[in-house]
Amino acid sequence: MNDETNTVLASDYKTGGVNLKDIPEFWSSQFPVYYFALKTQFPGKNIILAYEQIKSLRKHEHGIPPLFGEIDFNTAPLPSRGKHDKDVVLTDNPDAADENSLSLELLKKTYLRFTRKVLNGEFHLAERELNGKACLHCEYDSLCRKNCVRL
Repeated sequence: MNDETNTVLASDYKTGGVNLKDIPEFWSSQFPVYYFALKTQFPGKNIILAYEQIKSLRKHEHGIPPLFGEIDFNTAPLPSRGKHDKDVVLTDNPDAADENSLSLELLKKTYLRFTRKVLNGEFHLAERELNGKACLHCEYDSLCRKNCVRL
């Protein structure tokens, strides 16, 4: 936590690959859930999240990683880093529609819709792309009903 810049920076250490571009496409929910939890714990603070890769000691896999959240590129520690092409910035602009920004309002509406569906028992596999991005790393492939054929 940096009181000077009114910022909370939280890191999630990863041994595998991650892609922040999955967040605006709503394939990855981990950072949005962290964001809302931290916003509750630290109201009034800007929340920034980072995945930090720990899979290797090679130089090119280290450094300040892409960031997600309420990023102000004019405050420390970011000015020395600059904008990263994979950063995802949360914005109050409801019309934010590029791959590097995400409307906070859209994020809230989407996750509320997902939550309502789960609470109503609606988690249909066919709702999103089958055998594609959502299934790439799933360890339950052999048990999943996605490949069932009904006769």
